Amino acid sequence: MKLGLIAAYSTTTRAIGAGGKLIWELPGDKNHFREVTRGEPVIMGRLTWESLPHEFRPLPKRINIVVTSDESFAPPGVFVARSFPEAFKIAEDEGHPDATAWAIGGERIYEAALARADVLDLTEVHDDTDGDVHFPVFSGFTEVSREPREENGISYDFVRYVRDATLST
Repeated sequence: MKLGLIAAYSTTTRAIGAGGKLIWELPGDKNHFREVTRGEPVIMGRLTWESLPHEFRPLPKRINIVVTSDESFAPPGVFVARSFPEAFKIAEDEGHPDATAWAIGGERIYEAALARADVLDLTEVHDDTDGDVHFPVFSGFTEVSREPREENGISYDFVRYVRDATLST
């Protein structure tokens, strides 16, 4: 199973969220997220889970895995893990072998997943808004596609990166 990270972040501040919410209201990004992750396992931290609207918990048509140290956390329709490695193991056990498990936030989940990630599917937002949650600095990946967009007066790009070692020749 592959591992991907998917996020929208500021290209200047690396911010991904503030006050438990996403910074930007970009319907195109939400649609992109749905298309990329549909049918795949998604791994998130408890705060990311709590930031999801109640009507979308668990995220439909996905295997939802939440990493938390809270032993009383047990929402229906969700696998609970105590660490990122345990969450990825659940994704491997429950998902299709050719699937990509997607780390969808927050900051600590991205940091734990980055060293093992095969692909980054990022919405790079050209905005200098800062927040209290940030996407980690990454290296060792090569950009393979970029699709510029603009919405609600905000310019952004859908960018896909793959780990250098996974590029085929």
